[in-house]
Amino acid sequence: YNIILRDATHIAVVSDLLKKCLLQISPNWHGRMQVVPTRVQPVLPLRDADKNAHTPFRFVYIGRFTAVKNLPFLIDVLRRLVEQGSVFEMTFIGEGEGEDAIRTATKQFSQVCIRPAISREEVAEVLADADLLLLPSMTDIYPQIVLESLQTGTPVVMTTEHGLEAGFGGIRTASPTDKDAWVRTLTEVMEVEEYQEFQKQIHIPPVSTSWTDILANLCHVSL
Repeated sequence: YNIILRDATHIAVVSDLLKKCLLQISPNWHGRMQVVPTRVQPVLPLRDADKNAHTPFRFVYIGRFTAVKNLPFLIDVLRRLVEQGSVFEMTFIGEGEGEDAIRTATKQFSQVCIRPAISREEVAEVLADADLLLLPSMTDIYPQIVLESLQTGTPVVMTTEHGLEAGFGGIRTASPTDKDAWVRTLTEVMEVEEYQEFQKQIHIPPVSTSWTDILANLCHVSL
């Protein structure tokens, strides 16, 4: 990995966070490194901005069941929501070495469903049918699932430790170590008027340079 980057004349990365991490390995790469955010093509059309949330409110997590995804933290947040009387359903979709622990930690919750990994088409359908995507990762370089969620009209509450560029709407962040902040944010978003306003804020900023542009410039060809 280091050899490949050492010999590269140009290095394109998806986020400032990844660039920062790589420059900690070798500051000498700075002049050859360019941030190029990615975009995914939507599978489904954007959901109506004025659609009401479901009752019970529908949370969803889609991704790996690994330590960095911080799912035990999220389960503790859900437990506190239950204790305060919030009405919701939570679906975890994915796979990974932490699955057994997650199943054990959530078996007391009738509100929680755990499903195996699904296709991208199914992901779009699940996101469109959800009210809120939750992403409590300890760190996330460039979470494509957030873009997919916004494209289906479903807003996101996620970690502050992410590499998405500025300009996105329909995202609220909270520290992946602050349970009070997560409980407070989710409680606010579940309010009918607050949710409708949050959903209307959904926006994905355009990118000035695409990966196709980068490749064309490097190879001196027109793609």
